[in-house]
Amino acid sequence: MKKNNIDCSTIVQNVYLKFIKYLGDKMKELLVKENLVKEELSLLDEYYSSEHVDELLVVDNKYIVRLIELTEKELGFSLTKTELKSYLLTLTFEYRVFFCEDDINLYIKMLELIYYFSFDDAGLAYILGDYYFNNNNKTEALKYYKLIFKKGFNLSNEEYFYSLSRYLELLDNKINVLKELIDSSPKEEYNIEFIDTYLLLINCLDKKTEEYLKYIDEALTITTPLVRDYQKDYTNDMISDSDIERNLCELLSLKMEYYVFIKDYLTAYELYNELTKEIRLSGCTRYYHARDLLYYQMLKSMSEEYPELKFFDNISNKMFKIISDFDVLKPNQQIVLEDENGKTFKFVIINIRDNKDVDIVPILPLLGIGCFIYTTLIIKNNNKYLKNLF
Repeated sequence: MKKNNIDCSTIVQNVYLKFIKYLGDKMKELLVKENLVKEELSLLDEYYSSEHVDELLVVDNKYIVRLIELTEKELGFSLTKTELKSYLLTLTFEYRVFFCEDDINLYIKMLELIYYFSFDDAGLAYILGDYYFNNNNKTEALKYYKLIFKKGFNLSNEEYFYSLSRYLELLDNKINVLKELIDSSPKEEYNIEFIDTYLLLINCLDKKTEEYLKYIDEALTITTPLVRDYQKDYTNDMISDSDIERNLCELLSLKMEYYVFIKDYLTAYELYNELTKEIRLSGCTRYYHARDLLYYQMLKSMSEEYPELKFFDNISNKMFKIISDFDVLKPNQQIVLEDENGKTFKFVIINIRDNKDVDIVPILPLLGIGCFIYTTLIIKNNNKYLKNLF
């Protein structure tokens, strides 16, 4: 009895599948019919706006376009268009995760429909551009990248930066392309990829120009509130060192470098202090190196006007004699140090640890108190020396 039930069920299922195939074949025949009347359009629209929408992907696009345009004209609406839009969007998200080279022609077919009807491509053009780029087909890669990266593209979209970077590798005029993208992008919401795009442009520009500073300032206007929003849930002992915080430190470093270059030392030193604050807040300690490098470049440049600053040329791991007459070193004392060539400079002691580690800061012309120098106390032949530890 059980066996007979199973056999009957199988027979019914096979009959149903044959009917579905028959119906699908008849609908395809009707779809490609030269002249469609209103009743036929209604029948087709009802059929393809259901679970049968996937069957459209084996039909030439010209028939799909004709069906949708005719139903909109004759019926005043197209359920197929609505269902197709949703279906293509779902497929695109799946294909971005499960990309298959064997389905390239299907991706191209889908993209043609998407762009014809102005649907959301959800990154399908990225997939095709990247595919052809990775296969060294520059012409095809450019074709698909240009569909995306044009005037008005929203740089607050996500997951475009990989494709944009590769698109730029194919261009001779990438600066102009980046300017157009940035200048024409909607200025509503921002994300890290928008900032990364600014950095791509900034790093291509002439560092001596006001235009260079303009784009840095624009990027800072976007980046700073994003960082503050990211940091609002911080605890005092939290060290983040996130990508967005590193971007902020990078932009401040570039801006400081600009002002060092144009010899606006007061503004450069303000940026030094701002950068120091951001590094401490975020834990992006790698930027201490960039900050200090720019600081000593600034002192070297200032030494043209203030020759006494030549004292700071190549002071790493050097030992300096204390020529001030103090039996005991204390915080807030002013001391004078002398280098091996007899040059001298005045410092203030900030902190002393374990009676040997001495933190000092120079008293700089124009700028006032300079950056920390971490030294250790050495007594040799009844003379006191401070050795720079870095």
